[in-house]
Amino acid sequence: DLPVNVPNGAVLTIEPGVDVLFDIDVPFIVEGSVRAMGVAGDSIRFLPYKEDGTHKWGGIRIISDDVSTFDWVRVSGGHAVGDGQYPNNMGGGLFIQGSRVEVSHSVICGNRATDGGGVSLLGAVARFDQCIISDNMNSFGGMFISGNSDVLIDRCTVARNDGWAIYILGADVEIANSIVWSEADTAISAFFGGMPGALNIHHSCVRGGAPGVGNFNSDPMFVGASRGVYLLQPQSACVDAGEANRFDDDGTALDVGALPLGVAPPLGERVVLPNIEASPGDTVEISISARTGATDAMDLAFVIDRDILVPLTRGFLRSHAFSDDQGGEAVANMHHDTVFVSMYGSAGRSFHDDTLVTLAFRLLPNTSYGQAFPLRWLPAPRTVFNERPVTLVSG
Repeated sequence: DLPVNVPNGAVLTIEPGVDVLFDIDVPFIVEGSVRAMGVAGDSIRFLPYKEDGTHKWGGIRIISDDVSTFDWVRVSGGHAVGDGQYPNNMGGGLFIQGSRVEVSHSVICGNRATDGGGVSLLGAVARFDQCIISDNMNSFGGMFISGNSDVLIDRCTVARNDGWAIYILGADVEIANSIVWSEADTAISAFFGGMPGALNIHHSCVRGGAPGVGNFNSDPMFVGASRGVYLLQPQSACVDAGEANRFDDDGTALDVGALPLGVAPPLGERVVLPNIEASPGDTVEISISARTGATDAMDLAFVIDRDILVPLTRGFLRSHAFSDDQGGEAVANMHHDTVFVSMYGSAGRSFHDDTLVTLAFRLLPNTSYGQAFPLRWLPAPRTVFNERPVTLVSG
């Protein structure tokens, strides 16, 4: 199987709301340039087709002298273990070699590699702004920065990765207004050994502490870390602890980390698949309901058994909650056993166990009476409201 490739001199532009799904184990290689420009509530996602371990992909690998930009992007499920040879074993989610890259408002989570499960930089110039790099696996789980790279990490959260959160080997790195946390006692390891480079950390929350102005070693007191959210509690030492004369969007003093206190955690939000009784040959309508605060974009994904339940050729998408919104739209499709639905509106709406969308299927005539088949959600990042995880109730 051949890798996905952006050739030298080419520019690939990816628009908001695009999901780049991989059902074979290949990397996304960039020899030219990528402009992946999502927006709040309608991001761009690089994901394996299924996140049940049966599908893998090789992550994004940028080896170009051009500039690439990623804004409101999620990269999950990538791996760079392969043949174990350097540098093929580096950067499960994002590998950058000799390139200039800007990454903002993005999440790099759930990736795996030998070095730098989330991100690996080799001789790169990179800027990370308001990014979450979390839950990545292997020895240098969060970020591995080497080869005389020049890297700025500003207003980011690097947490819950295997091993060190950030490992630096001969590079110039500035970490500002960020949370760098790990299960280990020391979150950052830096080694220069006569190689050029320097580490400057300031106004940051660092596990194990770090020299520099405004740094502190205090539990950041995350809310929702187990769901990959990394919000702050009001009593967190990270609140208002950023650089002076810089401010959050609400005008208050700058908080440390990717998500300031003003971002409210979702309370009691859920999306529900129904329990249905039907006879062989029946048309089956699956109505999905939700309880949520103001939301204007939803991505849903759930698994059915296509051997007994198939979508109607006509009238598969029966109705959706944004149908009366001139700027609203819903798209539904099915790939193998997975149903995907994306919906958005021109303004946020609240739902109180109301129906979001109704889909129509046919229960095949040869289905045995009394046979049960589950309707099973795929969790975040496949099912999200405005890019945030919600409670999933399967049917």
